[in-house]
Amino acid sequence: MKQHQWEAYESISLPAIQHIMTDMMKDLHAFLEENEIPYCLAYGSLLGAIRHDGFIPWDDDMDIFMMRKDYLRFEALAKTKLPKRFFLQTPLSDRHFRLLHVPYKVRDQHSTLLEEPDRFYHQGAFIDIFVLDDVVDEDNLNRALKRCSMLSSLKMRIDASQLKGVKKYLRIALQLLFKPIPAAWIYRYNRKRADRLKKDEKSAYVQVGIEHMERLRMRRSDLFPLQLHTFEDTQFYVPHHSDTILKHIYGDYMQLPDPKDRVPHAKFYLDKAVFEWKS
Repeated sequence: MKQHQWEAYESISLPAIQHIMTDMMKDLHAFLEENEIPYCLAYGSLLGAIRHDGFIPWDDDMDIFMMRKDYLRFEALAKTKLPKRFFLQTPLSDRHFRLLHVPYKVRDQHSTLLEEPDRFYHQGAFIDIFVLDDVVDEDNLNRALKRCSMLSSLKMRIDASQLKGVKKYLRIALQLLFKPIPAAWIYRYNRKRADRLKKDEKSAYVQVGIEHMERLRMRRSDLFPLQLHTFEDTQFYVPHHSDTILKHIYGDYMQLPDPKDRVPHAKFYLDKAVFEWKS
């Protein structure tokens, strides 16, 4: 990745990077359709689709849901058939990548969203994939989620000033203890725990996978069957009952946030050799 060879890049605007991500999603949508792999928009991308028929104006990434069995098939196909513009980023495919709570990203090879300037992992424009599991053995699922979340959190950056007392020193001690352990090892452990979970495609509920440190649970009937919905100048899949899911995640999701909160999270750069944008 050339993210530190700055002479090959130029700064671009948020609308330009949103254009790139829409184009990325079009290509990914086509690939998934061709290979009969179901997906749907998730989180902020779903909110943008329903509230704005496209991006939230200040959003700078894309999120999709995919059932685990479908993600595993996508991961296998990606090794040889994924379009060359894409890079499937995991802690195994990128040794510098340690974001264990969002371990599956489809990256663009020719752009940079600079979220962490001092890190050397691939930081192209991205689509986050959130894997979903069947909810079968709830007690086992919750135990696995607790264990995987604890391990993943030890590789996250923390602001020690926000912690107090014994918790502060315990957290610092654990992070120092686990520092020599590669993120890839924790990732493999989390994947093995996920693989051992019971499966049932008729379960009433699905839940965001244990490796994501999320507790979002949805009725399967709210998710499926998927349907197409307008997104910018095209259409992508959304859940069957998007309103129910968005209310569960965000509450009154049609209410816009305060202006001070309407800001992107990263700085954007583009490979001059590949794209040319008019200001």
